[in-house]
Parts: sequence; C-alpha cells; structure tokens
Amino acid sequence: MRHLLVLFAVISFASSAAVYRWVDENGKVHYSDEPEKGVKAEQIEVKEASSISVSLPKVADVKEQQPQAEPIDYKLSIRSPNNEETIRNNNGNFEVHVDIAPKLSPSHRLALYLNGKAYSVPQRNGMFRLVNIDRGEHNLSAKLIDKNGKVLASSAETKVFLHRASVISRQGAG
Repeated sequence: MRHLLVLFAVISFASSAAVYRWVDENGKVHYSDEPEKGVKAEQIEVKEASSISVSLPKVADVKEQQPQAEPIDYKLSIRSPNNEETIRNNNGNFEVHVDIAPKLSPSHRLALYLNGKAYSVPQRNGMFRLVNIDRGEHNLSAKLIDKNGKVLASSAETKVFLHRASVISRQGAG
C-alpha cells in the first residue's frame, strides 16, 4: 500500500520527469526520479494522468431562490368577557379568552393588556386568568408578538366593569 502511495506521489509530479524502479537486497521496491547507483534500475514509462474538466453550474444566490414569505394576516378577538360586560367577583378574579385565526405560529406569543399595560408574560395559550383586579371599569386588549417582540396583530379593546362587594359602614344608620 505504501508503495502505491509513493507511486501516485511520483506520478503526480511533472509527467515529463523520468521515474526509476528497483528492488533492493531485501526485496523492497523503491521508486525515484534518479537511478540508484550500483543497482539495476528500470525506467518506468509514466503516462500522462488523465484529467477531466468539469464546469460547475453557477450557483444562484440562495436569497433569490427563496420566495419571500407573505406576512400572515392574523385576526385577534377577545371572545370573553364581552364588550361592556359586568363581572361580579368579590375576589376580583376572572378569565379572558382570546381567539386567533389562523392558528398561532410556533414562534409567536399572545400578550394580554389591562388598561394599556401588559398584564402577563406572553404565552402560547389564549386563556388568561386575571387575579385580584380592582373594582371599576377596565379596558382589555390582546396582541400577537413575534420572537423579536414585534407586534403582528392586535385585538379591539373590550371594556368590562368589575363589581366587588364591599362592606362600608354607613354613618348615622341606626
């Protein structure tokens, strides 16, 4: 195997150079570009290495080949509670359900806004549980956010009224 490697290395040199082969007293075959003195060296005829010219097709720019994805037109809506709905909960807890069409992409998240401020961490689920919200009028909206924080779609605002029973002692009653 080693002899073949040497032969290939020798052949790879200029094809006009002479190559000599001889066998030493141990039976080992040697190759050289000069004949060994004192040894009967045989000149090997080296044929020109065959080569094939291959022209590679021009590689088109990958950006040109990939069509630009059309932005998806998402529709967000707050399914519940309804606009101007009155919610009665003494703890100030209620749920908001957001519908989205088409189906949410894996890299997108939904965020709920209460009175213009983000209420929770964006999530993949369209159900938000609000806890200990003060009584009174509140505006809810949902936003679809991509992995870079860019808002892709927003719902219309939904106004709700939260009623919480309170015990206020009336003065002069009695």
